[in-house]
Amino acid sequence: MKICFLDIDGVLNRHQYNEMSQSNSVDPECVARLNRILIETDARIVLSSAWRYMLIGKAMSLVGFDYLLRTHGVVANRLVGRTPADEEVKERGWQIHQWRKDNGHCGKYVVIDDMDLHISPLHPFVQPQGDIGLTDADADKAISILKG
Repeated sequence: MKICFLDIDGVLNRHQYNEMSQSNSVDPECVARLNRILIETDARIVLSSAWRYMLIGKAMSLVGFDYLLRTHGVVANRLVGRTPADEEVKERGWQIHQWRKDNGHCGKYVVIDDMDLHISPLHPFVQPQGDIGLTDADADKAISILKG
């Protein structure tokens, strides 16, 4: 199984805070680019974003979070897990390593995150600009990594 370790803020949005919703809004163009990655590679998503705390804190289930992603246009039934909490494993790069170890994942994968939180020295990495979000070039690079 191919895995896309996904951050959300700065990847599926542009860090543009919406006062009315008191949240960052997901950008449909960025979602379309993520969908291209998922469809062209048949990849699954593991949530590495701080948004995973909705799962860790049990505010949402994995099925519920998958539904939330679907309401924003993400391809259905692709979410398969989340990385460990910061309190369990300190840095995101090592959290991804731990998830792969715990789940016996030896397949191809890519990490998409706008911040290099000890990721690049350890993993295949695509780093969108946080104020732009996922671009076509970023999607092309992720697809190349997953197909390579």
